[in-house]
Amino acid sequence: KTYVDAAVAGVNTFVYNEQPSGTIDGSNFTFTLANAPATGLVTVYLNGLAQLPGSGNDYIISTNAIAFQAGAIPQTGDVITSDYQY
Repeated sequence: KTYVDAAVAGVNTFVYNEQPSGTIDGSNFTFTLANAPATGLVTVYLNGLAQLPGSGNDYIISTNAIAFQAGAIPQTGDVITSDYQY
């Protein structure tokens, strides 16, 4: 279940435990969040383990698109969740 804390003037909105859209089938590597996280304010989890952001690590993020890198692509049965601020 996704939880959203409403924004207060001057404060970001917090989203917890969002499952990004996209097919988890071992070949799809791109998934989409409902919102574009503020720079540096996102954590992506694969099966409950935090993934490392950045080229050469587990994933890169552009706007609201998460692109998993080779070797970190979610496999059938895996679960992706994300916590972020926007």
